Amino acid sequence: WGYSWVTNKIGIMLTSPFDFAAMRVVVGAIGMFLLMLIQGRSIRLQHIKFNALIGLLQTAGFFLLTSWAVLHAGAGKTSVLVFIMPFWTLLLARIFLGERIQGLQWFAVVLAFAGLILILAPWQFRGDWLYSLPAVIAGFIWAVTSILIKRYSKDHALDVFSMTAWQLVIGAVPLIAVAWAVPSPPIQWSWLLIVCLFFSGFVATALGWVVWMYVLDVLPAGTASLSTLAIPVITVVFAALQLGEVPAPHEIRGMLLVAAALALLSYLGVRQHRRDDPVLGQE
Repeated sequence: WGYSWVTNKIGIMLTSPFDFAAMRVVVGAIGMFLLMLIQGRSIRLQHIKFNALIGLLQTAGFFLLTSWAVLHAGAGKTSVLVFIMPFWTLLLARIFLGERIQGLQWFAVVLAFAGLILILAPWQFRGDWLYSLPAVIAGFIWAVTSILIKRYSKDHALDVFSMTAWQLVIGAVPLIAVAWAVPSPPIQWSWLLIVCLFFSGFVATALGWVVWMYVLDVLPAGTASLSTLAIPVITVVFAALQLGEVPAPHEIRGMLLVAAALALLSYLGVRQHRRDDPVLGQE
């Protein structure tokens, strides 16, 4: 997942943000259905209206915004801004799910938003923050869909594999429409583009989801969440090494604040998990 932000940047330089987003989602959908067929899972579409809503928001909206942000704001900065999502989720869960923000969680939220302000640097008035804003909105959309899924799953049994596959199919429709409608240079087909599509679409989108489900199955949720901290770190490192994206000093300080906030939030989650289930929490 961390390196996929780099392959996204390379891919959209060879195509366009909208073309690459559409092709990536189509490849991911094909990969998900292949994995489901190999496992003998049903591919029947269920919960049509809910899947349509999630597909439009979490697939079409998210990939359009992040592809545009990666092109203009860079892979490293975009990944950090998107991964402010857990803090949007905390605030939305307080409003819509009645989940309280307690103690040091408030401190983590303050750190995250301080980091967000440093990264966007609105006081510079150069307009650069307008290119970063789509990444922030994408993270917010991800948080909204997380709340929607959590509420819906309380009353309905959801097959995560089927839901993911069909939301990719549904989300691909508006992505293809936008890619067709918006003028763009011809696609520069090459082995490099094919590799980027395979990695971003199949490995990161389809196979990455399966690996994440495995991690959640064998590790406590709090411990598993710590692994997500590596995603923006890997992205920033490889974006600097491979793409030459060196963050400005104020962006580095902002990224460190966001990383510290994520680390604190994950630690609090692990501590709470061990308190609730001491045996499982120590595995």
